[in-house]
Formats: sequence, structure tokens, C-alpha cells
Amino acid sequence: MVLVTGADELQKIREGDFRSIEQICLATWEPLYRFIYFKVQNREEAEDITQETYVKTHLRL
Repeated sequence: MVLVTGADELQKIREGDFRSIEQICLATWEPLYRFIYFKVQNREEAEDITQETYVKTHLRL
């Protein structure tokens, strides 16, 4: 699992480095989706909320 470890990685993401963004998404998608699914108990809604979470996070960077 690869996560943001420092300011350099965060800066790469802010600059739109798709590889860094992809690594973060791949490393965190499943646990985030599982947590949301546990709360909503609906596959489609959990997928939508998970995707919205990534979009909102990216827009705040």
C-alpha cells in the first residue's frame, strides 16, 4: 500500500500527477468503499459516495 508520505507527494498530487493520484486511489479505494458500504448497505450508493469522496478531496487539494 502506497500512501502520501510527505510534502513532495502531496505537491505532485496538487500539480495533477496522475500516477500519484492513481496510487492513492488504488491503495485506499477498497477500505473506504467497505466502510461506506457497511454504513449504507447498498452497493450502488456506496460506489457513488466513494467516488464523490475522491472528487471532493481532489478539489480541496
